Amino acid sequence: MTTGLPLRHKKCPILVATQVASRHHFLEFTISKTNYLHLHVSNQTDQDKVQTNQAVSKAVVITFLVMIISTLCFWYYHDIITWFPSHIHAWTQSDRLALAYGFLENGFDFFTPRTYNLYTADGITGVDFPIHEYLVAILMKIFGTNEPFIFRAYTLGYSLVGYAFLYLLARKITGRDIVAAVVVLFAFTAPILTYYQAGFIPSSTSLASSFIGFYFFFRFREGQKYVHLYWAIGLLTLAVLPRASVNIVLFAVLLVEVIRWWKDRKIDKKALVAFVIAYAIIAASLMYKNHLSSEYGTRFLASLMPASDVTHLMDILKESWSRWQLQLLTKYHWLLLGISGIASGIALLKGKLKTLDKEVLLISLLLFGGSVIFFLALARQLIAHEYYFMDSLYPAIILLLIPGLGIIGNSSGLGKVIWPLIFGGLLIGAAIDSKAVQDEKYAQTEWDRGEVTRKNFTGSDIFLDGLGIPRDAKILVFEAYSTNAPLLLMGRRGYTILNSREENIKRALQLDYDYIVVQDAYFPSDLIYQAPWIVYAFHRIGGNGRISIYTYHKDRVPGMPYPVQRSIPGLLGLNIPEFQKRLVLTEDSVTNKIVSDSSTFSMIDVTHRMTREMEFGGALVVPLAELNGADRLLIDLSFDNSGSEELRDVEPEFDVVLSIESPSGQKQYYKSFRVKRRNSNVAFYGYTCLFDIPYFEENDLTLKCYIWNRFKQELEINALDFKAYKSKYVFN
Repeated sequence: MTTGLPLRHKKCPILVATQVASRHHFLEFTISKTNYLHLHVSNQTDQDKVQTNQAVSKAVVITFLVMIISTLCFWYYHDIITWFPSHIHAWTQSDRLALAYGFLENGFDFFTPRTYNLYTADGITGVDFPIHEYLVAILMKIFGTNEPFIFRAYTLGYSLVGYAFLYLLARKITGRDIVAAVVVLFAFTAPILTYYQAGFIPSSTSLASSFIGFYFFFRFREGQKYVHLYWAIGLLTLAVLPRASVNIVLFAVLLVEVIRWWKDRKIDKKALVAFVIAYAIIAASLMYKNHLSSEYGTRFLASLMPASDVTHLMDILKESWSRWQLQLLTKYHWLLLGISGIASGIALLKGKLKTLDKEVLLISLLLFGGSVIFFLALARQLIAHEYYFMDSLYPAIILLLIPGLGIIGNSSGLGKVIWPLIFGGLLIGAAIDSKAVQDEKYAQTEWDRGEVTRKNFTGSDIFLDGLGIPRDAKILVFEAYSTNAPLLLMGRRGYTILNSREENIKRALQLDYDYIVVQDAYFPSDLIYQAPWIVYAFHRIGGNGRISIYTYHKDRVPGMPYPVQRSIPGLLGLNIPEFQKRLVLTEDSVTNKIVSDSSTFSMIDVTHRMTREMEFGGALVVPLAELNGADRLLIDLSFDNSGSEELRDVEPEFDVVLSIESPSGQKQYYKSFRVKRRNSNVAFYGYTCLFDIPYFEENDLTLKCYIWNRFKQELEINALDFKAYKSKYVFN
């Protein structure tokens, strides 16, 4: 209510106001330039209603956001949350789990981090500040279990805390709860983040620390309270320590502060001291890591890996973009980011960006610049290591998103309804596409030897206990495909050989170990093929159908009558075959003749020459039922490149393929082994490979085994022998 009263005093050229408040109403007295006293009576209840509506709206948004995130967590992680490090980058992730186990077993000595791999002295290794592995070890101690679930749950929980502060940050910048929720869901469903934020790599926890640090930094920029700056610098330092590449984030914040000092023509000494302390801590941590690396060794990346030249760099960037563009962000993320970027660009050109928005865009620009430098320094890692985007591009992308979404979120009229619907539709598409990426990353494939290794070693700790092998025994693992995973699953320390070339085998056999463990599937094709003499030197203690345990007798040489298994089937614990045939390959025809007569089985040896035009060589085709329940197929072949001058300099390379097909030709199972020449000094080679044959209930399936000349080379292949064995083991 407003009323006006004339005043007798006219010497009041300015606007004067006072306010008298009661419990429910405000009475305002305003003296205008026309010398009238205006009384404004406002109902406090109206203001309370506005505040109440805002609080209710905020509560509703937060409630829905929590429900959506909880649903996504269950959808994405309900099955994998308990898994041992698996599939993509299981190697690196199992190294991190090994650090946590190391702290459990070394009495929580933070300053001697170690893994199960003894290639570093006593397993002690140089590594970036392992605070998260240490905290995980403490949680494992508290809960009385070292199950990987603890590590995964810790990473996911820490990430969720980071998202809570990202919500607060986005709301502070935009003033909109819905926009803040969109930003959080955008980040949560970015496929690479989705995969690793319930894993073991510290990039996830460092990103979460960065979000929290950004929130406090912008609170400082808004209110200039140094306690907020100290929190920001402390948390960003915590982001950098376990993941040195995240220094991009801390340095970008420092540059923003330096720009402010330059504008003010004055250095903020309190801020400067805080940054100096932060970088002193980081430098000290780096120096200690280097000390450990020089004193004991390291199992972690310790050097830069730039491209060799500009052409190489461009090839890397092209391949990386092709491989990761829809894992970095789904098409829905890219569209949402594009909409936001356009909105920010238009507002910037019109001069309508708020100061806080400009600062957010400035930090984002600096982060993009840091990412470019980072990529140049580690270019060769980009093709295979998508988690590096978490240390560099993601902070820049997510900050870039916020101002534009805030501008759109302030739309009036019909835009208030349309834009939330558009955001919701895009986020639903993003969540679905992200789940598809997760399914692809966790897909079971026979070519993923790291995952095959995990499956083969699962339960091996109990198996070795049953063989009487003590927990403190040192194990040498050939064809390990990881520096720590097989050792962790065996519950024993030791050495892992990742590349079984003959020189590596000889070097490894000189190490200090008690037992040798090899995966049956790779023993003949990868180990014996490289060093045939180990057939005489290895003695099999036992096996479970997945792995076999051996001792090494270096004094045993070929030709000596030592009582050892001197055949590949013997070293694999295989007895009498259930099925055996020889495939005769003739020179004048690609038609295959199967000879099963036992007298000819060991006699026929006919060389078959494959030309470049022949993509497929001879094939064994047999009903799966004829194998009599056999579950292991051992294939022997030889290839000879000494027969003609033109073949002597050829590096032969081809695949031995096993497939199981339905009557319609649909593949039910597929696996292959790549065969390469061992060294250029030998022309004639014998090659053996072992296939596991999965169980199928269908009785009309066909097994096919054939040579795939995928590289279109001139090859000379000798007769192929097939022997199928029924193992006494039951596999899941």
